Amino acid sequence: MGSRIREQPERLFTLFTEVVAPENGADGWILQKFPDEFEQQDVLKNIPLFCFPTASQSSGPVQHFCFVLTDVDSMFTFGFCRLTTDGKTCICILRCAYNQQQN
Repeated sequence: MGSRIREQPERLFTLFTEVVAPENGADGWILQKFPDEFEQQDVLKNIPLFCFPTASQSSGPVQHFCFVLTDVDSMFTFGFCRLTTDGKTCICILRCAYNQQQN
């Protein structure tokens, strides 16, 4: 098995999303995404869970954190999140930095 990291990536990021925080028992949801054509539902469904992993809301300084999604084929998708000071939205950037043409 070769490297999971691309040597010559085609673009800087795979997906940009803005996610609204969960409220009143409702799950968080994606407010906007780019590119609009991104339709991997398993990834889209999990993004709000990674943006807001706990029920408590953020307040105070801006928070940044990273995560890695691993699919069933052990391929990595790297995520970077930035929560706003009021904790109501989260900017999430995903980067699929794996080589899809492995042996």
